[in-house]
Amino acid sequence: MTRTSSVGNLNAIATRSLGHEAIFSLISEATKTPTTQVVATSTATTTTLQPTNLENPTYINPYPNQPPSTGSFYVQTLNNSQAQIDGENHGYYANSVGGWGGMVILDFGCQVGSQSTQLVNFEQVLYADASQIETLANWYALGFRYAAPHDPLDLVIGTNNSCGVSYTYGSGWEQLVETIAQQVHTVDANISVLGGSDLETQWSSGSAAYAWVEGYAAAAGSYQPAMVDYGNMAPGYWTTSQELYVSFGAEPSVAAPELYCSGNIGDWVNGPYSADSYFNFFGVLSYNNQQSSAGCSPNQTNNTSWSQAEYYSFQLRGAYVAYLTDVQYDI
Repeated sequence: MTRTSSVGNLNAIATRSLGHEAIFSLISEATKTPTTQVVATSTATTTTLQPTNLENPTYINPYPNQPPSTGSFYVQTLNNSQAQIDGENHGYYANSVGGWGGMVILDFGCQVGSQSTQLVNFEQVLYADASQIETLANWYALGFRYAAPHDPLDLVIGTNNSCGVSYTYGSGWEQLVETIAQQVHTVDANISVLGGSDLETQWSSGSAAYAWVEGYAAAAGSYQPAMVDYGNMAPGYWTTSQELYVSFGAEPSVAAPELYCSGNIGDWVNGPYSADSYFNFFGVLSYNNQQSSAGCSPNQTNNTSWSQAEYYSFQLRGAYVAYLTDVQYDI
């Protein structure tokens, strides 16, 4: 599956990305030239980028090698004070690595309504409605902005497909993401709010996951807000076309797979990656330094996880893996 490339596509992708002045300068220069394609040059090859490459923000990642890792959270208790503290801590960290906020995922568990969820809590059953999700996301953003007044951040509002999965739920989640984006942008436009889902092949049928992403894409109506697929691709559950659509084929979809164990990368390479010559990785989710096992012993380091994705994305296809984030349980 391929898509046509144009300067207009680059502009659309840029507006939902981190908002560095550099990319807007690049867009300005691109619009002055008579060409309709944007070319990225590496030391090995010159690659004509398609929108699928542009969805991985090659130009806005200041780290040509492994980017600094961020911490992402499975939200457990709706602790707004802790969310603010975590946001501040990440802001201070961003300052320490040269102003790189990267990508942070706030995962609110599975949907029990179009804009409500059951949290990922292994000790008690807790639910979050739209207002609570909005509030916690805003506290995290405020904490980050307090500590990092000028640094960019991509903040992903995430769910998963382990309970409610439908076209209506996908559409509702996109609308919730849009609402949070409008709220956060009143704090600072450098914080971009994206949608996302921990889409795991064993948790729902492929047709249900396809419908959820289809609903999200229809509500978005464009590449933005992006829908980050940070799940798995365990084989034998979905068709390759379903895998490709949810992770990369839908207009807003980008892939940031969980590469917790050594074999996880193979599931992606033998699945959707092999079905589209432009498929690349937007980011990587790792289980670095966690005490509990992610199904392998030991868990991969985030260095290994990123290197695997970087090989297939950049070495073979010329698109940097812009984001690296580690799962945590805190909020």
